[in-house]
Amino acid sequence: MSVYVTLILILIALPAYPQAQVSGNSPPADSTHQTARPTSRPADSASASDASSQAEDASDTSGDSGEPMLTPAPVSTIGYSMEFSSEIPRSNYISGGLNISSAYDDRAFVSTNGQALTDISYSVRPTFLWNKSTPRLLWKSFYSPGFTFYQRNSSLNQSDQTVVLQTAYRLSPHVTVTLQDTFFKTSNLLSSFEQNANGPFGATNPSVATVISPLADQITNVGSAQVTYQFAPNAMVGAGGEFSGLYYLNSTQVPGFSDSRSIAARGFYSRRLSGRQYVGARYEYQNLNSTPNGSQTQTNSIVLFYTIFLQPKTSISFFMGPQHSNSYGGGLIPVNLWSPTYGGSVGWQGQSTSLALSAGRAISGGGGLQGAVRSVNGSAYVRRLLAKALTAQLSAYYSKNTVLGALPQFSDGGHSISGTVSLDRQVRENLDLTVAYTRLQQNYSNFAIPSSSLDQNRVSLSLSYQFTRPIGQ
Repeated sequence: MSVYVTLILILIALPAYPQAQVSGNSPPADSTHQTARPTSRPADSASASDASSQAEDASDTSGDSGEPMLTPAPVSTIGYSMEFSSEIPRSNYISGGLNISSAYDDRAFVSTNGQALTDISYSVRPTFLWNKSTPRLLWKSFYSPGFTFYQRNSSLNQSDQTVVLQTAYRLSPHVTVTLQDTFFKTSNLLSSFEQNANGPFGATNPSVATVISPLADQITNVGSAQVTYQFAPNAMVGAGGEFSGLYYLNSTQVPGFSDSRSIAARGFYSRRLSGRQYVGARYEYQNLNSTPNGSQTQTNSIVLFYTIFLQPKTSISFFMGPQHSNSYGGGLIPVNLWSPTYGGSVGWQGQSTSLALSAGRAISGGGGLQGAVRSVNGSAYVRRLLAKALTAQLSAYYSKNTVLGALPQFSDGGHSISGTVSLDRQVRENLDLTVAYTRLQQNYSNFAIPSSSLDQNRVSLSLSYQFTRPIGQ
C-alpha cells in the first residue's frame, strides 16, 4: 500500500502537459478491460466510468491509425468487466451502502483432532466507493470493513478489511500510467469468493492462495504498476511490476501452511495489425518466496501473444512461450528446468449476458504450499439478466498445482475446485436481496491438515442497501 501511495504522489508532482492537447473523448486508460462493479440495474449502473466505455468503443475501428491503441488482455493489469452492454456507464460519483448477511458453513472450523464443525455466521459490511474521471485521470477507490459473529463458536468472531485502489493517469497523449492495489484481511477466505464475484472492480481470480485454508486470520495484498507508451500509430511498448503476498497471522491455526510472497517485473511490445487485431511479445521475471522454510524460485519467460476484438466489447486472446525456473532452499530439492507457459482468455459483454473465461499454465507462487508450483488453472465468470430485476451469476475456478522439487515428507501438490452461484433480486430501487451457494473441494497429498477437512459448503443470504450521489457536476 505504501508503494502505491508513493507512486500517486510522484504522479501528482509531475508537470502537466497542456490540457488542450487531449480531446474530451480521450480515455484516460489504454485498456479495453476497464473494470466496473456488476449491478442488477441496467438503467442505472453506478459502477462504470465514461472513460471505460470510451476505451471499449474505440476497439470498433476499421484500421484508423489515429485511434489510441488498446492494451491486450495478456499484458493488461486490469480484468474484464462484468457489466452488461445495456448498462449505462456513470462517472464522477460516490456510492455508499450497507450489507447484512447470514451464512451457514458445514466446515466453519476444524478442531485440533481434524474434526470439522458447522456453524452459522452473521455479518455486517458497510461499503464506500468513490469514482472520479477526467480526460486525463481515472481514480477509483473502494473500502469495506466487515464484522462477523458466529452463533456457536464465538471465538471465531472476526473483523476484516477490504481496500481496493485503481488509477489510470495519462501523462501525455501517448503515455499512460496504471496503478492498482488490493488489500484484504479476513479469517474466512471462502467468503471472499462471493465478494470477488460481485465486487466493484470486475472479475478476478479468487485470491493468491493455492490452498484455501479453513478459518484462519490472513492478509492478502496484491499491487501492480504499469506504464505504456504508444510511440507510433500502430506500435506500443510497456513496462511494469507486480507484488503479491499471502500472510497467515497465526500459524497454529494452519499447521503445514506457508506464507507466500512474489515480486514480478515485465515488459512488452504490442503491434496493431488492423483496427481489431494485435500481436506482440512479453518478457517477465519472477522472484517467488515461501516462509518460514525459506524456499525460493526465480523464473524468466518470454511469450508471444495475439488478441482480436470481434466486437467493441468482445475480445479473444492467446499467449505461449518458454519459461525457465530455478528453485532451491529449505523444504525443496534444487530444481533447474525449462517448461512451456501458455494460456488464453475470452471477454464478452452482451445486452443481458456477460462472461469472462481464462485458462493457462505457468509457474507461480506457492500460495500456502512450501514452495513455488507449476499451476494449470482455469476460471469462468458468467452473469445473466433473467428478468428486469433478477440477475444470476456463476463463478468457477479450477487449479492443479505441482510443487517444484518437493521433499517426500511435504506435500507435492494437488488440486482445488470451487464454484459459486448466486441470484440477486432488486426489491426496491436501492435495496437488493441475494442468495448464494459456494462449493469448495480440495485434494492435497501429505498435507498437515487432511484434505477432507479442506472441503466446504457455504450458503448465504444477504440484504444490501446502496445509494449513489454525483460529485463535481
